[in-house]
Amino acid sequence: MPKQRNANKQKKKKNKVLLRAPNTTFTTNTVPRPLTNKRSRVDKQRICDAICAQIDPFCASACGARINDSSATPSMAVKFQSITSVAQYAVGLGIGASQFKACLAECHRKATAGSTTFSTWQSWSAQPAYSTANFSGYRVVTFGVHLFTISSPETSDGVVGAMENMGAPPDSILALSTLVPVAYRDTRYNADFTWRSRAEGPEANIYKDITSTDPAGWSSLTAFGSLMTAVDSGNFMLAEVTMNCEVHALEGTSYANLMAESKSENSDLTAIAANASKKVPSVMGGAPEVMTSAVQSSVMDEVGRFVAFAAPYAVDMLIAAL
Repeated sequence: MPKQRNANKQKKKKNKVLLRAPNTTFTTNTVPRPLTNKRSRVDKQRICDAICAQIDPFCASACGARINDSSATPSMAVKFQSITSVAQYAVGLGIGASQFKACLAECHRKATAGSTTFSTWQSWSAQPAYSTANFSGYRVVTFGVHLFTISSPETSDGVVGAMENMGAPPDSILALSTLVPVAYRDTRYNADFTWRSRAEGPEANIYKDITSTDPAGWSSLTAFGSLMTAVDSGNFMLAEVTMNCEVHALEGTSYANLMAESKSENSDLTAIAANASKKVPSVMGGAPEVMTSAVQSSVMDEVGRFVAFAAPYAVDMLIAAL
């Protein structure tokens, strides 16, 4: 009987199958440990922040962001911000409109008070800190507007909306009939929505003169409101305008010392940003934080997919371009 038991034990040892990871040595009593995957050590959040800065003007990393294109042209990143009224109206009319485009010299304007067709406008206003004495040229990195009502819902019952188009906004409200509305909000519920301009085509990344008024390659916004209740003349909406730019400082100015060489170009980074941007609408209800959260989620999905399937050297090249 003892001999039979020993024979059975030896047979079990021979039939035992051991799973073994490459380059791993162990005894029959140890559990094999898989090799650490290098991809798990990639800082996806760092990549996500850098890409979000290219498509979301409201995220924290957008301040100081520059475009990766190896243009070999020194530049300085500047964030321009302003607050303006969105709609202006007269007693008894209760309507108004404002327009926004990605230009420093001409960034926003209002419809003339009392205009029922929005065919006449006030002069364009420049972004604050816009200066021909210090800067010679610039290009837009990101551009967006946060729109929100400030009047009491009890006295401003009505609807506000926004329409988007590529290039400069139309001069007549009649032209808006051909555009697709991107947002409507009832003022009774404190209308609040955020818009980010869309960049299309290579012209969006081309430097232009500091006095240029052509938003080539960028979409523009027309915001309008209609109040059902006639109230005293004033503004019932405000807009926070944010524009992140790369600028060329004039030689001899103090800004010239702050310019740095352009960041290296990376096609994978550009593709990830483009794919993530397409999945997020240009207008979303709520404060800028809502837009930023949606953009970050979309970018993180694209980054995770890229890190999981791209060749290791491609991941290394993308990180080096940040």
